[in-house]
Amino acid sequence: IYNDSKIANKIQLGRTKMESIIKNILSPFSIECIMKKINEQNLPFSISTGASNKGNRKFFPLAFWYSGLHILDFYEQFDETSESIKNLLKQSLKSFNINIKNMIAYGAYNAPVNYGETCSVYQKLKSECQSSLTKANCNCHIVHNAVKHCLKTLSFDVEGLVLKVFIEFSTSAKTIMYSTLPYVKNFTEKFQNVYRKNNLNIAYKPINSLNKFIKTSKDKLDKMDNSNVVYKINCCNCDCSYVGQTKRKLKIRIKEHKADIRKSNNHSVVSLHQLQYGHQIDWENINILDSERLFYKRSISEMIHIKKQENGINNQNDTEKLPNIYLPIIQSLS
Repeated sequence: IYNDSKIANKIQLGRTKMESIIKNILSPFSIECIMKKINEQNLPFSISTGASNKGNRKFFPLAFWYSGLHILDFYEQFDETSESIKNLLKQSLKSFNINIKNMIAYGAYNAPVNYGETCSVYQKLKSECQSSLTKANCNCHIVHNAVKHCLKTLSFDVEGLVLKVFIEFSTSAKTIMYSTLPYVKNFTEKFQNVYRKNNLNIAYKPINSLNKFIKTSKDKLDKMDNSNVVYKINCCNCDCSYVGQTKRKLKIRIKEHKADIRKSNNHSVVSLHQLQYGHQIDWENINILDSERLFYKRSISEMIHIKKQENGINNQNDTEKLPNIYLPIIQSLS
């Protein structure tokens, strides 16, 4: 701090001393300056919070926004209910003499406990504020979703490119290549000199292995536990169908489809079909049409299967990236 001070330059600070200075001097002074500015000008503000696991407890940072960003407090919490989180936020603001009624936005991880329709932290804080409270959501998620949306508009496989770059730079520059050959006694040894002269690295494997004699059968994975799939949902009352794709387990995506009908607005095409025609969806017989780990290839597979439907209810924008020149070929396969 004082580069021209000989005394200051001679002082060595260890971890304990530095922690004490930050806790007892710098941090209180910083908060005092923030509170002075807020209370003098009665500024509106927003807060952001999150959580990280610390054993059986949650460790929450409380960030305070007005014209700038400041960390206001850290607190630990055993109980993760919306009521307890709301009370802790109120207590923390009250301890700094901040009027909660001036809060205009609440930012947190997009989970039901934070932003559910009822009994969430957001709803409880909203009732405490005089002005309308804005959902600020999670800053990292907003950036992630924006990048994810941009990647979907590109005409090449970004995910595959990233994997190739990672593989290229994660392996050693001097890669040793090996070939595997079966070992045959009194025969394999005769070719070792040939391999050495041609700089070939050979790894030998036995002809007979225990796998030929011992068969260990794994339990078959339940259909709904599959991930990275293209799936099809059928209607029980007509020949309509819906095709989608998911990276997560299929049962999680289907659960979201089922829950969508309970929304007050912005229904999916599956829920709209149920509401408009009074039909029932065949949730018990979901079909897996394809399995693909890479998102770009999985999206192409989804578009192809959407076009192969006889009476699909998918939106038209689900197949915008599929050139029309391929439609005759796809229709001939259906």
